[in-house]
Amino acid sequence: MGNVDPVLNPRVRTDGAQPDDPATVVTLKVPPGSNGTIERFDFTSTTNVIYVGYAPRGAATSAPVWIVKEVTFDASGNPLSSLWSAQNVIWDNRTTLIYS
Repeated sequence: MGNVDPVLNPRVRTDGAQPDDPATVVTLKVPPGSNGTIERFDFTSTTNVIYVGYAPRGAATSAPVWIVKEVTFDASGNPLSSLWSAQNVIWDNRTTLIYS
């Protein structure tokens, strides 16, 4: 991976998979001195959606402490919408949440 920092570039995978692999998930580290939150990414190329979740550091994916953003893309990879879930949702339920 060289010197590319996945915190600064969320398209860089930390596990060797490519960002356009179906249903791939990445958890990125938060730089020291940040506000204590973590970001989690789910690249779902089969549905042209990326889910981005934010939660307190150390939160389980099954804990109702997340807020999730759903970004949809057209077939060419152009962003179409960026919608948010309610607060205090469960990351594991991200594909069935209501976004507005």
